[in-house]
Amino acid sequence: MMNTALRRFFQTFGRRTDIPFEVRLADGTNFLSRPQEPTLRLVFRNRRAEWNSLLYGHIGLMESY
Repeated sequence: MMNTALRRFFQTFGRRTDIPFEVRLADGTNFLSRPQEPTLRLVFRNRRAEWNSLLYGHIGLMESY
């Protein structure tokens, strides 16, 4: 459930930018925004950071950084 919600969050984010990026979740799951070499990689090291991103959007993402 968490992975699905995060995938949707980053898919929406990925449609808004032309920059290819990769997201690696705390459980090791990867998501690529485009089928290209990513320019940016986000690596979540724990579930709390994932939840912050889901609950608070880009603010939660930056707070977890």
